[in-house]
Amino acid sequence: VDTMSGMTTIAISAPAVHAEVRPAFTTDLLLNGPQSRAYEALGPKKAVVLPWGRAVGLDWLIRQMWYVHIAQHGAARPFRIAHIVRSRVDFDADHAEAIEQEIAGQWASLGAKIDHASWVIRFPGGSFVKVMPPESRFANGLRVDMITCSDLDRIEPAAFDTIARPLMSHPESWRTLLVGGREHENGTGLLRREMSDPAATVIRANYRDVPEMIGADDLAMIKEQTSPEVFRREWECEIDLTAPAA
Repeated sequence: VDTMSGMTTIAISAPAVHAEVRPAFTTDLLLNGPQSRAYEALGPKKAVVLPWGRAVGLDWLIRQMWYVHIAQHGAARPFRIAHIVRSRVDFDADHAEAIEQEIAGQWASLGAKIDHASWVIRFPGGSFVKVMPPESRFANGLRVDMITCSDLDRIEPAAFDTIARPLMSHPESWRTLLVGGREHENGTGLLRREMSDPAATVIRANYRDVPEMIGADDLAMIKEQTSPEVFRREWECEIDLTAPAA
C-alpha cells in the first residue's frame, strides 16, 4: 500500500476462474481516504454505511467494489450482487456509460457483459451484478452475497426490508451490505435508520475530507450557485442522529 496526497493504492489480485474461463490477473485501485476505510471495513456479515456528500466518490466506489469482490471471490463459486435503485431507467442514464468504460478498461480481464434489457452485468464463472428496484417481482428466488445502494433514502423501507434483505437469506451468503447516500426524508428514511444500527460500520465524509477531489475555485462557484439548504444536504451531508425525526 502506497499512500500519497491522501490517496491510497490498493493492489488487487484475482485468481483464475478455470484456465479456460478467466486468467489470473492483478490491478491497482487508487482510493481516497474515506474510500480506503470503506474498502477495509467490508467483509462477510458486515454492514458498511456511507453518508457521503458529493465529491467523495460513492457511486464510483460501489462500482469498484463490485469488480473487486467478483475478481477476488468469484473463482471458488459465483459471487452475486444486487444493486438496489429507485429506477433502472435513471440508473441506465446515469451509470451505463461509466460501467461500459470500466469493464472494457481496467476491469476488462473480468470478461463482463451487460444485459441492458434486464440490467444484469454477467461475469464468466456465474458471478453477476443485478440492478433492480427493491419491489421487483423477479426478486423471488434470487439469492445474493452483497447488497449495494448509493441513494438509500430514495428506497421505500418496507420494500427494502421485505424484498431486498431476504435476498441474502441463503446460508452461504456473505450477507454484506454496502449502502450510503445523502438524507432526503427529513430523518425518517433508511439512511438514518441504517446509520443507527450498532452493528454497522458508519463512515461519514464530505468534500472537506477529500481536498484532492475538488478545487477551491470549483467549490466556491458551486456554493455560490447552490441554495444553502441544498448545499448542506448534497455537499455537507449533514445528518444529526440526536435530532428527532421530522
